[in-house]
Amino acid sequence: MQKYIFTILLLLASSINAKENLVATQKVQLTLESSLQKQVKTMTLEMKEKLRAKSISIAIMDSHTGELLSLTGSDCNTIKEFPKNSIASFTYEAGFVMAPFVFSLALEKHLITPYDLINGHQGHYQFQGRTIIDPHKFDYLSAANVIVYSSSIGMAQIAQKLTGKDYYNGLVSFCFAQQSIPDFTNENIGFIPNANQLTKAIYKATASYGYGVKVNLLQLLKAYNLFNNNGKLVIPHIVVKESYSESRKILSDKIVQDMRKILIETVERGTGIKTKIKGVEIGGKTGTAHVVESGKYVKKYNCSFVGFTNGVKHRYTIAVLVQQPKTSIYASKTAAVVFKKVVHILIQNSLLNYNTHRKDDK
Repeated sequence: MQKYIFTILLLLASSINAKENLVATQKVQLTLESSLQKQVKTMTLEMKEKLRAKSISIAIMDSHTGELLSLTGSDCNTIKEFPKNSIASFTYEAGFVMAPFVFSLALEKHLITPYDLINGHQGHYQFQGRTIIDPHKFDYLSAANVIVYSSSIGMAQIAQKLTGKDYYNGLVSFCFAQQSIPDFTNENIGFIPNANQLTKAIYKATASYGYGVKVNLLQLLKAYNLFNNNGKLVIPHIVVKESYSESRKILSDKIVQDMRKILIETVERGTGIKTKIKGVEIGGKTGTAHVVESGKYVKKYNCSFVGFTNGVKHRYTIAVLVQQPKTSIYASKTAAVVFKKVVHILIQNSLLNYNTHRKDDK
């Protein structure tokens, strides 16, 4: 497919006359696939209207190289905005899409296994003077099912097992509160609680299901890519590079194997089931979180689905944000649906060749 060739105007000071400026042009090749970018853009506009959302943003990345094949949205024009980008500059509390990172930290420290039983408290849990409510009313559930069914009650308990130092260092290792992409000049890096704050039970709990933490969509894309790239960190980029820096190993093979299985199960039978496509490997996580206005949480929601899809030859990591949909407050009925449409577009453009003989198809 055709890539974008973007011409940048540069003001270069004349070496002959310091008072005179010369205008020069520099051609930069972007990683964006032009046809894919247009199709995804059109889809976001259609889904924005259908979901009655404030806006929709989407990022699609090659899981191995970090090349962004599409970065667009209903209210974003990546080409016209470059080298700034409105998706990179928007941070938000992302909800339960943050849970897999905290969960994997607990796995790494051998504090839990996917098979441990966690008390679901029948969907109502009194914690630190507050009530945590889950939509699914479990008596007990496995630790893995805490992720599969988005149990904030379960995550609140798992998160307590981490020390404040390990919690903080773990979030830093996933590159939160840091620049995610070198190609944009206006990225908002958001914030995470510090190590001292994360010694407190309430901070441990709320951060584990995505409150009190601010991230942008590209940070989530970069972090989730670890689960689809053998635990190796790659840098998302939009400008074609002559060579790529060697990826750095962040997660062990065992942690990646466990997390991939859980995220695929989330699609097969959990909150991500609306993304499921026969023959296509898809894994990921939903996240729904209140919007803050004037320092208070209001009855408006941001919905995310971040995950991966893999075909016979290609592996992609995809992040979707639906801001303030009115047809449903749940990511499982909004962002997950948009994610599925993205995967269909990849298939239609022969960018994802799927296996029709997968054994786990139902």
